[in-house]
Amino acid sequence: MTILYWAAAAVAFVFWIMVLIQMFKDEKILLGILSIFCGIVAFIWGWMNVAKVGQKLMLIWTIAVVISVALGSTVMSSFR
Repeated sequence: MTILYWAAAAVAFVFWIMVLIQMFKDEKILLGILSIFCGIVAFIWGWMNVAKVGQKLMLIWTIAVVISVALGSTVMSSFR
């Protein structure tokens, strides 16, 4: 279960980087810098600009985030 958590977190991280790259390509420098410190900004921007980013990328990123949050809570609760 821990391996699945880390795999989902790695996928979410990679897709976050891909959206950041797209933000900087679209000359959204300030939003890109803000997204480095607050990842939810990139997530919201990606869904608002799904035509530029790609629907498949955003769907996989969303699923990876949901899986990592769900598994993260169960993995962390098992350490008590």
